[in-house]
Order: sequence, then C-alpha cells, then structure tokens
Amino acid sequence: MVAKLGKVTLIRNGFTCFAVLSVVVPLVTAGSTDFVFSGCAQYATQTESEGLQTLFETLKSRASTRNFSRSSLGTVSGLFQCRGDLWSPSDCRDCVAEATKQVEKRCKVADPPAARIQLQGCYLSYEVTGGGPATHDSSGMVYHRCGPEIPAVNSTESGFGESQGVEAIHMSVNQMVNGFFAGYVSTGNGSVMVAAQCEGDMAGDKCKGCVNSAAESLKSSCGSASVSGEMYFEKCYVTYNLNGYTDGSPSSSGEPFLNDIMTSKNVAILIGLLFGGLMLLMILLYLKSLSKKDPFVRKY
Repeated sequence: MVAKLGKVTLIRNGFTCFAVLSVVVPLVTAGSTDFVFSGCAQYATQTESEGLQTLFETLKSRASTRNFSRSSLGTVSGLFQCRGDLWSPSDCRDCVAEATKQVEKRCKVADPPAARIQLQGCYLSYEVTGGGPATHDSSGMVYHRCGPEIPAVNSTESGFGESQGVEAIHMSVNQMVNGFFAGYVSTGNGSVMVAAQCEGDMAGDKCKGCVNSAAESLKSSCGSASVSGEMYFEKCYVTYNLNGYTDGSPSSSGEPFLNDIMTSKNVAILIGLLFGGLMLLMILLYLKSLSKKDPFVRKY
C-alpha cells in the first residue's frame, strides 16, 4: 500500500510542478506586447488596403513557426522580428498580431504607405515598393529613450551611486559588444542586464558593426546618468537596465528586476528542460502502474 501511495504522491507532485511552471512561463514574456515606439510615413503614396491586410495575415501566420520573416505581396513588402527569448510560438504570434493592430491605432492616416511598430517583444515594418522607410536618420538611429537618472545614495542605502552605476553600465555594454557576433543575446553580471539583437538575415560582421554603433550611441545618450536605456537602429538595437532600481529609486532588496531575470534565454531553456523531464517522469510512472499489478489490491 505504501508503494501505491508513493506513486500517487509522485504523480500529484508532478501536476503541482506543472501548475507552477504554467505560472512561471508567462512571466518570461510578460510585457512583450507593451508599446515602445511607432513610425508612420508622411509621403503620399497609394497603398492597397486589401494587399496590406493580406501581408499582415501572412506575417502573423509565419510568426507561429519562426522569429523572423520577410514577405512581399504586390507592391507592398514587410517583415517582422520577435525577441530572441520569445521561445513560445504563440508569444511571437501574439506580439506580431498586436503590432498589426497598432498600425491603425498609431498612424494618423489609414493604411499608410510605410510604417514601423516596435513593441517590447517584437517589431513589424512594411513599405510600398519604391517608396521610403517609415523611420530614417542619417546615423541609422530610429528611436531611443533613457530611464530616470541614477540617484545619489549613501552607504546605508541599497543600490549604486552614480559613479559606480555608470562604470557598471559601460563595462557591461562593452563586454556584451566584445562577445557579440550575431542574432540575439541577453546577459548580465549581477549589476546590469544588457540585451542586443540584429535583424534576422543580417550578416555577422554587419550585425556586430550595427550593435557596436548602437551601443556607443546608447552610452553617450543614456549611459552617463540613466538607470536604463534603449537604442534602436534600423537593423539592430541595444538595451540595458541597472539592477536594483525601480523608477530611478533603489529597490528595497537591491535585487535584479524580476522581468530582467525572467527574460534571460538561459532561464527559458532551463524551464523547458525541467518541464520536459517532469513530463517524461509522469509518463514512466503511468506506464509502470499499468504494467505492474499491485499485490495489495484485493480482488472480489
């Protein structure tokens, strides 16, 4: 009877772990559809509404199976890219679907000839063939924003002082750039969380050059005074967060932000491995219960 109760307990514990993981996994991608910025073309070029909507449907469909894709339909071409740690197909698809809705919401004219929508977890852009992009700057920058200033703290408060914070930011960004080659990276050293990503089909050398330029612009724009910063170029971006701060003030614990930790690709992989191992254990226990007759169960 003890053996039977042991199996039941294990299975119950398995379902409990499954429920916990079901709560944790959404935290990994919490806020992925939050709006960051938009760009809408101002020049007058006719866009076929039907063709644009067909393009949107194509991109949303592809987002269920991949993190990056380009497509052209008639005179309109577009692309989407999801953040590298959005490892769930539904997360990427939902983010791209929200981006298509934001085009109508953010642009003043219906079906603009070019637009770019950046959300926390993905971005969507399109333009009419032969036209120009929705956002453009001679340096390649399309948008940036800086968080609150690093506050002065004394030795009894949690967090960094300004000089320590600036040093940690620059060191972490430089380390990320030096070790970056292509694709997506999210890393941290306990003091600063840094993330960078290039457009999906960008060659490695060009990608590294883009990230390096974005990082230098980010450090000069935000890294001398802000607890966080985001720098978006046309084909890449770099972001950072100084851990231990919330809205510019030291947090009560001084610990890294939960969202920063949970968006780490390594954590996502670990959760996936734990989930897979748990499911395998539950299947093995179930098969064992079917193949082995319990000697303590009396037949009537």
